Amino acid sequence: MGIPAETLLLGDGAFTSQNSEDDIKGSLFSQLQLKASKVKTNSEKLTWKKIKGADGYLIYGTRCGKGSKLKLVKTIEQNSKTGYIQKKLKKGKSYRYLVRAYKIIDGKRITIAVSKSVHIFTKGGKFGNAKSVKLKKTKALIRKGKKFKIKASEVKMKKPLRRHRKLSYESSNTKVATVTKKGVIRAKAKGTCMVYVYAQNGVYKKIKVTVK
Repeated sequence: MGIPAETLLLGDGAFTSQNSEDDIKGSLFSQLQLKASKVKTNSEKLTWKKIKGADGYLIYGTRCGKGSKLKLVKTIEQNSKTGYIQKKLKKGKSYRYLVRAYKIIDGKRITIAVSKSVHIFTKGGKFGNAKSVKLKKTKALIRKGKKFKIKASEVKMKKPLRRHRKLSYESSNTKVATVTKKGVIRAKAKGTCMVYVYAQNGVYKKIKVTVK
């Protein structure tokens, strides 16, 4: 896993001083996919895939909204556990989380991956969460220099969605293909990569992109 320099340089202060809903600079969905896997009235379960080389994970959370600073809510000092249940939450409210994977080097905690922020509504309120992401196509074959428009939508549960962010897109290899905020893929060089399409609560689908 190639780790960007801006990710490696992220210290504790970069997270606890974050008081906006912007993603942490250096966060990559393609490296750490955080999502809500079980949501109840007063609790939410967060899950993510194991990060190779990580010694543990730090989980940050806060209420959604401008001016709400992230707080460290849990430290997991092992790489085998990739889930956490946040309890004692309020009914029908929205919360924001992110996960930071770290490795201990020379006694210091070094950041090796950071998730995008996820926004989750607890049950019992006016708004719900995306159930899944729907794609018209999960594979794209594109000639170098050409474009491909992703057709995607959120599958909602019974209650309406209140968006903190629209569907988002990310390429796993921008040297092969890039993708815009509106889901337009541009083929850059021969090869293959994945383009992730994810909702604000972390549910996602992937498109396999082959550039010829």
